[in-house]
Amino acid sequence: MGQTDAPAIPPEVAACLERLQAAGGAAGMVLRQPGADGGVTEYWLEDGEVHRRVIDAAQDTVLSALHKSMASEFGGLSGKMIAQACGTAPDLDSIETAMRDGMHGVGAGGLGALFEEVDRRLPVPDCRNCGKKMERLGTHGKTFTCRLGRVMVRRLRVQCRSCGNGHYPLDRHLGIEGRNVTPGAASVIADIVRDDSYDTSSRKLLNTAGIRLGSSAIHRWTAKTFPALQRFERQEVVPGEPSSARCYVAIDGTGVPMRKEETRAIRGKGEDGSSKTREAKVISVYTADTRHRKTGLPQKDPGSDIRSGLIDSAAAGTGASGNTDFGKRLAREAERGGLHAARELVVISDGADWIRNVCQELFCGRPVTYILDFFHLSEYLSDALKAIIPDATARRQRFEAGKARLKANQAAAVLEELRPHAARHEAVATCVRYMEANISRMQYGTYLARGLHIGSGVVESACRSLVGMRLKRPGSHWSVAGANAMLSLKSCIENNRWADFLHWQAAQPRMA
Repeated sequence: MGQTDAPAIPPEVAACLERLQAAGGAAGMVLRQPGADGGVTEYWLEDGEVHRRVIDAAQDTVLSALHKSMASEFGGLSGKMIAQACGTAPDLDSIETAMRDGMHGVGAGGLGALFEEVDRRLPVPDCRNCGKKMERLGTHGKTFTCRLGRVMVRRLRVQCRSCGNGHYPLDRHLGIEGRNVTPGAASVIADIVRDDSYDTSSRKLLNTAGIRLGSSAIHRWTAKTFPALQRFERQEVVPGEPSSARCYVAIDGTGVPMRKEETRAIRGKGEDGSSKTREAKVISVYTADTRHRKTGLPQKDPGSDIRSGLIDSAAAGTGASGNTDFGKRLAREAERGGLHAARELVVISDGADWIRNVCQELFCGRPVTYILDFFHLSEYLSDALKAIIPDATARRQRFEAGKARLKANQAAAVLEELRPHAARHEAVATCVRYMEANISRMQYGTYLARGLHIGSGVVESACRSLVGMRLKRPGSHWSVAGANAMLSLKSCIENNRWADFLHWQAAQPRMA
């Protein structure tokens, strides 16, 4: 029989495996021989050859824990699963769930052993406050929620005799100090809770990931995570490089249902002038060098957009500047998107003064092309034509002709045709005022000739994704703080910054 590394394989081991092979019992058989250093050497047959690997003491600790967990999880379960599968009406879903939960339990046991082995290897640190050597106080158990479910870990606690500060070296080393949810579990929770209520998230966590967390526990996790996430959004601004010479900033808003106390001072569309919503301002920074394969029109480059949003009523006022929360948020996203290094900037909006004011202050001295969103203008034109032309077919033809004229730089002519009807129809008067206020930003023929994007589809998609899917669910009523926190979570995930947040969070210094 051939051997790999033959001198290191004891003859009695090779002979034993040969006997087992001759008897037909060597398939999958692993012989384990304890080593003098506490480790283990394993031997097995594969393709007619004896193979060997050395497992040190730490590895053996984890493997032993896995073996024990396997025996514990499946010792009495395997027979029941076989009986269930062989029955007249096997419940395959229950079998699969039991198998998954069992494997998660095995993994959790191994992970706990791994953590405890790391804890044993960590040196007793010096006190960060006074620099003196800390002392061991014995081990204490804690249950963490991880991707595999719950794992119980016993780890050392140390304390400074001089100043009394103490901590758990393992927790600090792994970056989970003060938390009972590991980064892996946090990623799963965040990915579900960003689009679902806490009750629904609890059910989905159990069904899809086997993680048992009640809605109140998920709420507590968000309450602890959101403040850190918002600090990360404000503090960690890594300047980016523009992916194109031409970059776009699209800005829009959408209403969010709020608690009564959050709308008392807000004027709205209610009969008494009250409002039930607050506006979430949404930013999308992107490039649009890609052309539609059929129309040839510019469209957003896949994966190029950075999305962000928050509720900031101060930004809605005339003369608002970049000193508002929204202005500061836009400045950070401009830095991350590399807008200050782009050769050409294009701002697409609904024409609100506050948007232009913020951008003019942020991009002071830079050439910026301001475009009135073509789709917003089309909605105003459609409402005006409904008031003027009763017949649906004629109105649709006039509407299509009007859009074609707008794209041919004939906005002034369209406006002149509407003005005579403004005195009789409020919808027409509204459209006329809208066009008059934004006529300089309606040169769509010129924009298209330059290959510019003229629509707000990108930011409207961001409004649906960031705001609509989570904050506008039936029955939702938010506080400003809660809505902004959820928008921070969704922005972080959609902008692929979640892993960066987890690293940042783990590196935050803690005293003791």
